[in-house]
Amino acid sequence: MNRGVSSVVGTILMTGIVVVAVTVGGAAMLDRAYGGGGAASAPVAAVDVGVDGTNVTVTHCGGDSLASDDLAAVLDGTNGLRRVAFSEGQWASGGPASGTFAPGMTWLFENASVGSLAEDDVSVAHTPSNTLVDTTQCGGDSVRSPSTSTATTSTTTTTSTTSTASTTTTTSTTSTASTTTTTSTTMTTTTTDDDSSPPTSDGVADPGFAYADANANGVYDGGDTRVNESELVDGYSSDIPLVVPKSVSLSVDNPLFIAADGITLNGSVESSAQSAHITLDAKSGALTVDGASIETTGYDAHVSLAGTGLTLRDSTVSTTAQSSSIDVNSSNGVFDAENTTIETAGYDAEVILTGASVDLENGTVTTQQQDAPVSIDATTGDANLRNATLAGYGYSVDISVSGASLDLCGARVTTEQQGAMITLTARSGPLGLRDGSVETSGYEADIALTGDPIDLRNATVRASDSSATVTTTGETRTNANTTVSD
Repeated sequence: MNRGVSSVVGTILMTGIVVVAVTVGGAAMLDRAYGGGGAASAPVAAVDVGVDGTNVTVTHCGGDSLASDDLAAVLDGTNGLRRVAFSEGQWASGGPASGTFAPGMTWLFENASVGSLAEDDVSVAHTPSNTLVDTTQCGGDSVRSPSTSTATTSTTTTTSTTSTASTTTTTSTTSTASTTTTTSTTMTTTTTDDDSSPPTSDGVADPGFAYADANANGVYDGGDTRVNESELVDGYSSDIPLVVPKSVSLSVDNPLFIAADGITLNGSVESSAQSAHITLDAKSGALTVDGASIETTGYDAHVSLAGTGLTLRDSTVSTTAQSSSIDVNSSNGVFDAENTTIETAGYDAEVILTGASVDLENGTVTTQQQDAPVSIDATTGDANLRNATLAGYGYSVDISVSGASLDLCGARVTTEQQGAMITLTARSGPLGLRDGSVETSGYEADIALTGDPIDLRNATVRASDSSATVTTTGETRTNANTTVSD
């Protein structure tokens, strides 16, 4: 063979051997850093990492349940890299970290001892697949891209994660003194900005999107279906209970109609255009609004809430423009609105609250403008308005409360303008106003109280204008601290 040709062939062979050796060495370094065998498929899951000094927490936000023996936390502190098997830590709820790591659970590792450590310095490796578990913020819609660096005497490994709406690509680069080899692994993931179906999980209350809760257990799990924001704002109707968690906010400039056989709303709903009504209809199920806000700001933009049972807890329901009323109807069930504010700010914007029984303890109901009356009716049961505030500030704004019995102990009921009357009617039982006050200050703004008996101990009932009267129907109980004047 020609000596020149032999030299070239020999050089090519040696180059090939070096490339193969470097590639195998790089894979071995990744195995040592992240502890994988690469045989299993990558899990579809998301975790939230927390760092407090030298303590590290990992919370399972949603997706596949994972075997704790298959997981390791990779800690890249200022004093070096440390790989910690989950078995070396514990569950935040107590006990060794063994068994299944399911959505909602938190893993805790104390005294990491790797120097200064930030959340971006922590990754979670799935050892059977040799991949990183996606890192996000539980209940949020942002995905954090972890960056981990591993330093040795002769090799540097850098791992970066780039997230898109539907994929996560992990790229690893292994460098020696003279050669660099790059490998890439791509796995499917889901963020809250994506319209694709989310991964199956063992249950998380706020996965970052609304969902049809097929088993009505209040958490997103394997039997449930994601409901995208576009489906809700375009008009949604289903016979399956709907959950809209706190991380979901709906803002529309057209009428919003949502109907389901049971609705739970923990987020916010807002409309901003004329006639952009908001309607939430729980059909034969219950409507629960907890820690949420519902608001319209356009002219003639009503809010209508309906359900067999209706609970508004620590929430706000409001309209700000003319002819934008609020109608809450649970005529076949309990209407419970403790610690909730219901208010209208526009002309001709009434408030109508109806339930078989009504509980507005510590609640607030106000109307600001003319011809915006307040009507509260417990159709068959009692009405509890202890320590509630009912106020009408406009002309001809009547306030009417009725029920089998009424409890307004400690409540404040007021109107300020002409013809703004207050009528409190207990149809078949007592009317309690102990420690409360009922006052009008406008022309012909009468007060009418009905009950058997009417408890006015420590109460103030006053119609300030000389044209206004106070009438009581039923036995009246007073004491030295009672004030009744007209």
